[in-house]
Amino acid sequence: KRSKNRWIDCSKNMLKHLQQAATPFVIVPSRNNAQNYRYEYNIQSIINQDYSNYRTIFIDDASSDRTADLIQLFITRNKLSSSKFRLIRNKQRRSAIPNVYDAVLNYCGPEDIVLIVSGDDELLGKQVFKVINAVYQTKNPAVAYTNHFFGKLNDNDF
Repeated sequence: KRSKNRWIDCSKNMLKHLQQAATPFVIVPSRNNAQNYRYEYNIQSIINQDYSNYRTIFIDDASSDRTADLIQLFITRNKLSSSKFRLIRNKQRRSAIPNVYDAVLNYCGPEDIVLIVSGDDELLGKQVFKVINAVYQTKNPAVAYTNHFFGKLNDNDF
């Protein structure tokens, strides 16, 4: 039987071996995420990571609700570096998969760790990039997949 504590101990062990060598490349396919400030929660969860070596590309898929304008305004107001954050505005809707494919093909390097975070999702906690980097350094997987979490956490859950 696996306990939550065993998983936490395993994660702490992996973090001990961590180096900030790999570059997580976060691809955010987004469409109509202005409602309830979903775009802002998404961006905030990325910039709150305890990891500095990452890049993010937001792909607005022809939103009709000003999502792209709001993302650009957030980037500008928060003085987010253009070397870390890039916004692409599609004039016509293409859907998520072609957008992700083009982003990987045109912007990612062979050593980058590609993370896909939908525009209305957010990362849980501040250690996501560190844990993913540690997994790729210690286990060398071809692909890693995480599932969704729905619910409310307390500050002391992680």
